Order: sequence, then C-alpha cells, then structure tokens
Amino acid sequence: MKRTGDKSEKEPLLSSSEKQATEPVSKEGTAPTSLPKWLHNVPGYGLLLLVKKTKPYSLYVLFMMLMAYLFNQLDRYTLSIVTTLSGPDVGYGDYGCIALPQFARMLNVSNYCKNITSEESCLEEGNNVTCRWAHTGAGLTYQIVAGPVFNNLYPLAGLFTGYLADYGRRTLWLSLSLAFWSVMTGVTGFAHTFWHLVVLRALLAIGAAGCTPFAISILSDYIPSVMTALQCS
Repeated sequence: MKRTGDKSEKEPLLSSSEKQATEPVSKEGTAPTSLPKWLHNVPGYGLLLLVKKTKPYSLYVLFMMLMAYLFNQLDRYTLSIVTTLSGPDVGYGDYGCIALPQFARMLNVSNYCKNITSEESCLEEGNNVTCRWAHTGAGLTYQIVAGPVFNNLYPLAGLFTGYLADYGRRTLWLSLSLAFWSVMTGVTGFAHTFWHLVVLRALLAIGAAGCTPFAISILSDYIPSVMTALQCS
C-alpha cells in the first residue's frame, strides 16, 4: 500500500516547456560574455564586444552617428581655432599689438608683436612695418560670443529637439539639423561685424543642439540595450 507523503518517491519528469519555465533567467542588462576571459581586462574590450555582437548595418549606423557628432564638435569650436585671425577682421576682442596679415604666420614676428604692450611702441617707426594695433580676438567680447551666446541657447534648444526625437522623424530631423549648423558655420566666415557673429553663433547653437538627441535615439534601435552606455561613449 502506497503511503502518502513518502519522500523517497520520485517526482514525475517535467515536460520540456515546464523545464524551460523553471530555468533561471539571466539578469537583465548583463552584457554577453562570449569573448575569451583574458580579453576582459584589455583596453578596448568594450569596442571588441560591440563589434562582435552588432550587425554590420548597425555598425554602419553607429559610424555615421559618430561622424555627425565629430562634425558637431568641430563646428562649435571653429571660432576658437580661428579667433586670432577673425578678431581683427570682424572687430572683436581686446586691443593689442599683433602682426600684420602677411606676417601672421611667421611665429617669430607674431611673438615679437605680442610682446609689445603699448600702442605707441607698436606703431613707432620700425615696428609699424610688421605690427599693427588692432583687435586681438581675445578678451571679454570673445568670451561672450564663444560662451554665453552659444551655451545658453544650446540646452534650451535641446529640450525642443529632444521632443522631436521622441515623436518626430529622427533621420529627417537629424539631416536638417546637420545641414543647418553646417551652413551657419560656413556663413560665420562671412561675418563683418560683432553682432553678425553673435546672431550666427546663436543659430549655430540651435542647429547643433539636435545632434545628440537624434543620434542617441536612432542608435537605440540598432545597438543592444545592454550596450547603451558603450554606444554613447
């Protein structure tokens, strides 16, 4: 006679579907670790993992977003690269003694003129052959146009572009954003006054604000969610 509650009695085998349901589920957000363990401590391991676990077209999308981001960063810092040349022409920055345009690329002449601190010495006979007293492209006015004019509008415009990234056509808006800030960067080279430069820098900030929201939103459709931080880096 069979006794109830006999622990020695074996349970019936589980069906394949039941067995699958009882198996422990891997923790969500854990990155795949199929690469050799010795690679885990090697610099660039995250990039290797991304390449291995991502489809070729997704890597192509990642590359295009990377290029858009690089152009975005380059265009916003273009002014700081050329400010010593554009300052005297546009008319912004503190006054100082600088080399004449034909001598601007000669380092020894440029440094010699910069060391002159007074207008009289800069324009005296002998120095006026290579130097001139003009805007240097540095100082308070440069800091205003390079800093607050851009940095105050950039996050405000980012709120609007972030909304478009959630509810609009992201690829279209990213293309328009890239084209707009690129045009503004090019037109900045034709600025003749300080206020022209202020307006163009403000428009550049509005266009550049669309890069990050649109790019990250697009990448989220192609890169595994467990690699979100890696794709953003």
